Amino acid sequence: MIANNKLAISLNTSYTNTVKSSILYFDLRILLWAVLIIPFLEPWNVETLISLGFYPDLLSFASVVVGSAKAGISIIAIIWFLLSKKNHQPNHLLFFCCFSLSMAFMSILSSGTFLTNELFRAVQYIGFACLIFCLYERNPSYLLYSLLLVFSFLGILAFISIYLTDGGFISGLKESARQYSFGGKNSIFVTLCPLVILIAIYCGEKKKKNTFAVPILTLIFACTSWYIDSSSSFVFFILLGIMLIPFRGRFIFSFIPGKFLLFAVVLIFFGTVLGSFVTDALSGLFSLVGRDSSFSNRDQIWIQALNYISANPIIGSGSQITYGIQYEIGSASTNIAHCYYLDIAAKYGLITLSFFLLDVVAIIRNYDRNKTELSFLALSGFMLVLGHSLFDDLVIYVYVILRFLLIKSSYYQNIRDKYE
Repeated sequence: MIANNKLAISLNTSYTNTVKSSILYFDLRILLWAVLIIPFLEPWNVETLISLGFYPDLLSFASVVVGSAKAGISIIAIIWFLLSKKNHQPNHLLFFCCFSLSMAFMSILSSGTFLTNELFRAVQYIGFACLIFCLYERNPSYLLYSLLLVFSFLGILAFISIYLTDGGFISGLKESARQYSFGGKNSIFVTLCPLVILIAIYCGEKKKKNTFAVPILTLIFACTSWYIDSSSSFVFFILLGIMLIPFRGRFIFSFIPGKFLLFAVVLIFFGTVLGSFVTDALSGLFSLVGRDSSFSNRDQIWIQALNYISANPIIGSGSQITYGIQYEIGSASTNIAHCYYLDIAAKYGLITLSFFLLDVVAIIRNYDRNKTELSFLALSGFMLVLGHSLFDDLVIYVYVILRFLLIKSSYYQNIRDKYE
């Protein structure tokens, strides 16, 4: 049986195609697209594993291969995007491109030397965003299936490293430093949240209604987070499950405006990272999940990040800065502030952070003007990943995928009405 392309319908675009509706149609192009996408997500966290002495020679070679692949794919994707005659709405990439280039520019200014790796990273960020948009224009259905394939693979790899290995792929490390397929234990939410959203989109279109299957899946992921002692992932998976509870064919919280969720993230930032009024109000919850108001000593890192920002507010203090943590039985250091927003401001300055925030605000405003049930799915993942980044790092490539889903599921409703 042949049906209209489900993703094209669900994302409210004028693109139509034919796919087999009885099963998840598989084509070699889906596998090829997955191969193009997965190097950017770095499921094996290569650099961290090398630093810990895990097959350093082999993984060093793998790192070079993956880095070269990302650079080549990014350059080709940017050229493809610029040469394409289809309407990509490039101003939806304006602030993101400014953010990516600002990171490289500020790093060069702060160090006083030309940093090739920083420039390559900016090209890879922009190239990946162009790649996702161009693949969508080529065939929306294949892109959805390739993303499902990629994140299913990452999910399987994560569960193998959690349940079938002794403390992750590297045993012998203390629990907080164990390395799973997705990196550290707190990275599980950022890796598996897109999988939940993609499955929800696919199942919603196949069954033509929202079910409890997705909240149940998030509960399984929450239990896994609890098992590896990742309180942040546990809490955010629970919140994601609550947001995706269906009621009479709709999501029970889909009436909430995007700007309200954005305000909630800002409020939590000022009430936990920069203040304590949210922390004090939720002290009982912290006790329930076995954490204290210091967020596992993150408050020490946040103070250092604020000091870096005070010292160099415009251009930042450089991407090579480190943060020290003092424990009762010793000390440790890290190169991330465990709050993405403070980390960006400390390393690359407030201008760079402003570009990122402008990108977020533009996307949320667009959602509020054109929101649908489908776009609420994308919004849930997008906002909770931003909330999770208050207490951990953010994988920009995951951010790119979620922002893409949110743009396509809201903005293109307006495009169709205007031009058809």
